[in-house]
Amino acid sequence: YISHEMADYEDTLLFVATARDGDSVGDPPQDDIGEYRWTDTLNGVTTIIGNQKQLNIPARNLQPGWHSFTFSAKDKSGNWSPGVSFEVWIVEELHQYYMPFVYK
Repeated sequence: YISHEMADYEDTLLFVATARDGDSVGDPPQDDIGEYRWTDTLNGVTTIIGNQKQLNIPARNLQPGWHSFTFSAKDKSGNWSPGVSFEVWIVEELHQYYMPFVYK
């Protein structure tokens, strides 16, 4: 779940992810996950920003620009998933304009 694709400094971003291990034997697949990792890449620099399934982060804590966030999980055997990435545009102040439409 991604709460925003565009955010200004007044917003709080909420990201929620889940993972399961398809090769687990005996335990439920979701119980075989040992670690989570959220990273943020901006201008080619990657930073680890969280280690839970859910990440809350105030947009004001991030620099303006396109951020590429990635979620990965590691099973209890030590294997990391390839990760899932998405982008969010952070601005100091977001101005949105809406075009009126007339339907006939």
